Order: sequence, then C-alpha cells, then structure tokens
Amino acid sequence: MKATPIFLGLLAATLLNASVSAAEIGGKGKLKTKKQKTEEASELFYADSCQFGNCQSGIGLAVNDQGDLFYGRWFRGKPHGFGTIYFNPDNGDELIPPGTLMVTRFADGMLDGVSTFDLPGGRKLSVKYKDSRDFSAFMELNGTRPQSIRYELPYQFEWEGRGIRREAFLRHGEGKRGIIEVHPYSDQNQCMYAIGESRGHAIPFLFDTGCSQTALSTNYIEYLTREGVHFTYTGTDMYETACGLIELRELVIEELTVGGVTFRNHKIGETLGGDNLLGMDIISVFGSFRISTDEHLLILE
Repeated sequence: MKATPIFLGLLAATLLNASVSAAEIGGKGKLKTKKQKTEEASELFYADSCQFGNCQSGIGLAVNDQGDLFYGRWFRGKPHGFGTIYFNPDNGDELIPPGTLMVTRFADGMLDGVSTFDLPGGRKLSVKYKDSRDFSAFMELNGTRPQSIRYELPYQFEWEGRGIRREAFLRHGEGKRGIIEVHPYSDQNQCMYAIGESRGHAIPFLFDTGCSQTALSTNYIEYLTREGVHFTYTGTDMYETACGLIELRELVIEELTVGGVTFRNHKIGETLGGDNLLGMDIISVFGSFRISTDEHLLILE
C-alpha cells in the first residue's frame, strides 16, 4: 500500500457550469467598471508588486492598487499569456460581484483574447478582449464554451473571495449528489484532507487516491477505542510501502461515516505513521467527483 496523496498542480480542472449574461454582471452587453478614461488607463499589473514566483519572465503573482491579484505568465515585466485575475471583493466596485475571478490572456500587459468571468456558484460568461486595459471593453461571446482550466491561487495567499465562493457552493448545492468539505493539509503541503466520523468522533483523513484501503493510525485507533468505538482484530497482511514490504494489522471498525455515507463493519488497515488515509475502497463509492480547490470542496457529480 503505497500512499500517494493528491498533489494539486498550478493548473486544476474546473467543471463547466451554467453561463451568465453580461447584464447579470453589471452591464448591457459589457461589464461596467468605475469611471475612468480608457485612453489614460495605467498598467493593470506591475512586476514590482510581485508577491510570489517570477514576475519578470516566468510564472508569478502580483497585486494591483485595487487589491486585485493576477497569477499567471509574465514576460519582460508584464503579464503575457495565460493567467487568472482574482478580483478584490472589498475594492468598492459594486458592479463586479464579490467572489468573481477571471480566466484570461494578456499580450504585453494588455487583455487580449478569450476570457471567462467565473462568478460564485459556478456561473460563467465568455468574452473577448482586444488590446485593452479596461475590464468593461469586451465583446460577449454567446455560445462559446467557457475555459475549463486556470492557475489556482496558492493556498498561502489570502483572498476573501474564497469564502464567498464557498458559501455560494454550499448554499446552492451545485453537486448533483452532494458536497464534501476538503482542506489543504498545510500552507506548504497542498495535499487535501477530509473529515469523517465514528460514533460522533471526528476523524481527519488524508484524501489518498494512491491507497487501495482506508487506514487509521495506531494513535487514532487507541483514541477511538477509549471513546467506545468498537474494533475487531482480524489478522495481519503484507503491505507495500515506500520503505518496502511490511506486515500491518487489519481490523474491522463498527461504523465509519464519510461524506454522508455510513460504512458498517468496514475493513481497515493500521498505519504506523501519524496520518489517517482515506483510500480508494471508500473514495470509489463516491463515483464521479471533482475537487474545487478555490472553495475547498469535493463535488460529487
């Protein structure tokens, strides 16, 4: 049993959801922004406001004077290529709904090409820019399939829009079969964990598609036993780990609930490490799912 946690890369797939009209965002045929003279508009993002990565000629994250974040490709100190803009929900621009992000393309610091406004709750609007520094100067692309990949904002960078988007998912229940909360393991480790329970006692699980069988650590088994959760010892088996073959105990837990699904008399393994592992024996029961990293949710489809 070789534990191989999900590592979420910079690019993560997102489900294509219902579209939204430009009028719903704040304009008739185009997005309205606060008054400005387009011909005098300054650069949207500057390399000297870089927060992470390489904002000269690479992939980096920068913040502008309005508190908006751009995470994507840079060339010669300007945004150039594919990236994502995370709009500041507190910048006072009431015509861009709080929690909105935009998957876009830049050319020499200017918006250029197909972009997708991604609103809380999964609504999307596809538009096209041509050499623009004005978010309102776009052409709406009716019937165009929204872009399905984006640069995900690293977890260590706070963006208040995350909470807004999360609440929208929980409120509207986008998943056809349910929603499970997942969380980054730490600021440095982008593995995800989910919370299960047994007899009312919470169990944090590392979400591990590389593990065939769900397993609990020795310490957690001892803790749950003290709290009255019943385990039945069934023997031992050989498991392949990163350190080679080792013999581990196998047990049956009387009750285990994950994502609203209760498993009774479920066979589990025992790990010698500190992490509890949610394996494919349980994950596969959920069927089709996706992880929405911005909202820290696992969507059951």
